[in-house]
Amino acid sequence: MTAVKLGPRVTGQAPEKPRPGPVPLSKEDRLGISHRLQAVAQHKRQSSEDATYVDDEVGALHVVLAEQLGWGADHKKIGQVQKWLSETDPVTPPVSAILHMGRMLSLRADFLLFAKEPLYFEIPVPPTETDSAQIRDNLAIVLRQLGMPETEFADLIGIDVRTVRAWLSEAQTPKVEALIRIGRAVDVSADYLLWGTGEIALFRIGHMRFGTEWSR
Repeated sequence: MTAVKLGPRVTGQAPEKPRPGPVPLSKEDRLGISHRLQAVAQHKRQSSEDATYVDDEVGALHVVLAEQLGWGADHKKIGQVQKWLSETDPVTPPVSAILHMGRMLSLRADFLLFAKEPLYFEIPVPPTETDSAQIRDNLAIVLRQLGMPETEFADLIGIDVRTVRAWLSEAQTPKVEALIRIGRAVDVSADYLLWGTGEIALFRIGHMRFGTEWSR
């Protein structure tokens, strides 16, 4: 009989495999964000006295939005905005751009990502020391309000706990996909996460997990 060589004996539990990050946004989600941005640009164009804006050409909306964001002379930025407003395969603005829109236009992230009205903040977005520090502090408050540890929160939103810990240590900033996942999974406002403004709850709904309903 041939001897079988055994490997080292393994004790304890096997290490947990890293959980992948949020899946890319669906085309439906990306088109929804694009259409809401078009609505914002349309509103800004109608309220502007600048006669250079063309009346109903969707193609001109990216120029309007870029100018409203202070990028009118930056052709690279104008090109990025044009991709956000694409009717066929739009690119989603990064969180840094959403933060910029909040400061420049008072545009609410909850409207842009979840179609929750109103479009704009009633008062200007408060200045922050750094975006990552603000998000870290707001996320820590959210976790305390939910009464759950980082591991359970990460499991609920389908993200590796190390990513959540990176947000809490300012090593990373959540991406748009993560903001949407958090909003849908635990009913947390993107406006609150980004700026600490308004209420924590996005839609004030209960949540179902493992057959048990819980809510704040």
